[in-house]
Amino acid sequence: MKVNGFGNRELFVRVVAGLFAFALCVFIGCGNQPNGCTVTVDPNSNDNAAVNDNGDVVGNDNSTTNDNTVGNDNTTDGTGNENDNAPSGNGNDNVDVGGNDNGSTGNDNTSTGNDNGADNTNDNTTDNQNDNQTNSNSNVNTNSNTNTNSGGTPPGGNTNTNTNTNTNTGPQTVATKSSGAAQPTGMVTLSLDQDLPNDCEAAAVWTQTGTATVALTHLGDGRATFTAPIVTTTTTLNFSVNIPATCSTGAKTGTLAVQVQVANLTFNLPATIEEDAPLEMLPFTAVGGAPADFLTLYFSDDPLPAGVDLDINQFNSTLTVNSGSGNTIRITVQIFSAAGMLAEASDTINIVAAP
Repeated sequence: MKVNGFGNRELFVRVVAGLFAFALCVFIGCGNQPNGCTVTVDPNSNDNAAVNDNGDVVGNDNSTTNDNTVGNDNTTDGTGNENDNAPSGNGNDNVDVGGNDNGSTGNDNTSTGNDNGADNTNDNTTDNQNDNQTNSNSNVNTNSNTNTNSGGTPPGGNTNTNTNTNTNTGPQTVATKSSGAAQPTGMVTLSLDQDLPNDCEAAAVWTQTGTATVALTHLGDGRATFTAPIVTTTTTLNFSVNIPATCSTGAKTGTLAVQVQVANLTFNLPATIEEDAPLEMLPFTAVGGAPADFLTLYFSDDPLPAGVDLDINQFNSTLTVNSGSGNTIRITVQIFSAAGMLAEASDTINIVAAP
């Protein structure tokens, strides 16, 4: 390469190297600046001033005017109507119309209906009929959800009003009681077990259902009496009472069951009993036709024959003779239940000496 104007090759190399270095500095230091190489200080660019460090004078990272007030984090239109933090926003995070999750004027689920249906009906049925209807008592349930939009554009939220109306269209239940279980030919009284106005008690009518028909006599004050029928096995009689709707407290009805209790008893002891040898008497006692909850008790004659000493254990129904061989004793068994003593039977047994 031929170089003109520079007599010293070393000087030429130094000048060229210096110009290259200067040009590189200009390219790096100024070429990418918006004002070329002019250096200025932007008063809005500090980290801690009342304005922000991103060039936006409306809001900053560190001052009391934040960068989420006017717009929001989750929308691109910056209208200020949809934000997830401000309590005054009318929009929401999840739905683009109708309401919001966090605002005071919106709802969580929909802008037009309730939580459970868009057609403003109830949770349980579309015809508003009852859930629990029986033959004697029906409940008519009316459930309604009223939705009212309030405030904001788009509309705010829903006010859900649930109204439940239960209407009893059948007779109310009335409490009843009787004089208790009876034995055949015994007198039984049926009555109301709660206070009612006189006109309602006078209007009460008792009727019988089932078998073993009895003749009922009404006493005019809610009571009725009858004579228990003669039966060969314990029998339950069923009754009902009805008070008409013309009564001052309205229609009422009740039911009642009364047992007529009997027991068929057979008692056959063995011929002898040894001294000091306990005898269990239940295997020799047969009871039929009795109610489920009867009691069996055993007794000896009083006074006992001279020289006889014995014990009867009612818990395990055993008889033990301690002395008196050669004598005969009488033992009696009785059956008891709610109606009293239902049956009684006796048998004798001879005492023999122990072998």
